[in-house]
Amino acid sequence: MPANQNLNSALNDIKNAKNLMQRAWHDTQNNHYISAAINELNKAESKIIAALQAISDEQ
Repeated sequence: MPANQNLNSALNDIKNAKNLMQRAWHDTQNNHYISAAINELNKAESKIIAALQAISDEQ
């Protein structure tokens, strides 16, 4: 799988995970760990977007 296709797939997985965690965040009393996980997903998402942009710029 080409790098950009792989990154796009990973980005989609991250977006799905964020969506599920945000839904869970509303349904739980102790959401500290969910909030921390969402923050980590946000960081990974930003890095993947930057990598995709770099690949696009090189082409």
